[in-house]
Amino acid sequence: DRLKDTIQDKMMAMATIALQITAALAKGSPSAFAVSGAALLPGALDRLKDSKAMVSHAAIAAVAALMQQDCCGIENYWSDIKGMLKHKVPTARKAMCGVLAEHLFPSLSSVICSKNAKQWGLDIAALATDATPEVRHASLQGVAALLARAGPKPLTFACNALGEEKAGKVKEMADALLQNGTVRAANGSSAPAASKKPVASAPQAAPSKRNKAPTAGSTKSSSSSTAAAPAAPSSSSSGAAGVPKLGLT
Repeated sequence: DRLKDTIQDKMMAMATIALQITAALAKGSPSAFAVSGAALLPGALDRLKDSKAMVSHAAIAAVAALMQQDCCGIENYWSDIKGMLKHKVPTARKAMCGVLAEHLFPSLSSVICSKNAKQWGLDIAALATDATPEVRHASLQGVAALLARAGPKPLTFACNALGEEKAGKVKEMADALLQNGTVRAANGSSAPAASKKPVASAPQAAPSKRNKAPTAGSTKSSSSSTAAAPAAPSSSSSGAAGVPKLGLT
């Protein structure tokens, strides 16, 4: 109870420390923290709206740590997440999208993401027309992370809601997440590393050959001749193997 109250403390330093302790406990001893974790989540979520960076950053870490535990599974608390996505404070909306994109979606199984992607995607995509530019960008990041994890089919409605231009941008962002390994593909593996074929080296020029010595009686010696070196075949290295692209169907 004391930790729960301290998270809501008006003194920023106290609230920040309480959120940091919450994140550390959730990560370090999740089984022992399972009972109290669910009670701390609402307060941590509420702190996402804080305008002070040190508090909001600590809140993001605490929410991410809590919601990665079974006691606060994202499926059971989506209504709370949706409430933060619709919060009147832009900082809260942006922070919630960031938690989803950077912490929750990459750690979730593709099965859970695919099962819920339609509704989750629509809820996040609704912020793509937000009045705040930072929130709009965070919304696209959230949809991209979900797209990379769940695949394009479950997110057809969300991408259609974004419009062609924004959907194309989301696709590029999702491809980038797969390429750098930030998010595993829907099949459970990260995107393959780019590979290059070795460059074919040009063959060595054949050594020059001289004619045999002139035979007896001949007045002139044969001039030496050299075999022309074959022209080196043009070599070209293949480009990096492309990362599988996500088609928006």
